[in-house]
Amino acid sequence: MTDRLTVIVSSKRLAGCIKMVDSLNETATGDFNLMIACRVSDFQDYNEAIGVKPHVQLFPTPDNNTPRENGLIVLDHNKCEHIFTFADDGIMLTKGWDELLLNAMWSDNIGVVWPCTQNPDGKVLRHCFIMMLTKTWLKTVGYWSWDKFINYYVDPFIQTVGEKIGRAKCVDGVVWLHAHKDDEWSKGLRNKAGTDREMFYSMETKQEIERVAKLLRMEIKQRSVEWRPCTGCQPSL
Repeated sequence: MTDRLTVIVSSKRLAGCIKMVDSLNETATGDFNLMIACRVSDFQDYNEAIGVKPHVQLFPTPDNNTPRENGLIVLDHNKCEHIFTFADDGIMLTKGWDELLLNAMWSDNIGVVWPCTQNPDGKVLRHCFIMMLTKTWLKTVGYWSWDKFINYYVDPFIQTVGEKIGRAKCVDGVVWLHAHKDDEWSKGLRNKAGTDREMFYSMETKQEIERVAKLLRMEIKQRSVEWRPCTGCQPSL
């Protein structure tokens, strides 16, 4: 039984999804459960290619599902504390990525850590694109993706929340290659990126970041309170 879950939300990228899964399996140190959320219209193809395997869950999601709705699927079905999220258009380059990310997480399991992203041109980026979160974070916040975002600013939102509480970290020793597939799905999302950008810099988003950060700070404080016996007290007879 493993306490690690890898999540891939995939849309019409079966070949890329399989490459991502294979690279994760080949480079991981430990075992992990795998959850793949794919669109209903793609489910048959994914099911035939991936099939029924131990530690693999395949979930059909409505074709127009938002990131928030897909995130709630993870919350509803996940039993693991440590959750890695990956894209369906990349390859993991670093052996032992799972242990390196786990070792970077705070001991109370509240925070966000992520690998570096390497573009096809070799440029390495250090902002959050894929990440490791925990069930503790998700239960405290109540969602994975705030429902005001369509897609693009989900990760910057989480990174900003992590920075607000001093719990955000890029793990330099872990790198994945982002293939940047230029398909119709990507073009459709990019056309909506401006809407997400406008929302991300709005006062409403700033207020939500502060609200969520406050919840996480309270949880951190609560977990830091430990019971200690009174060394100066005598046991009662």
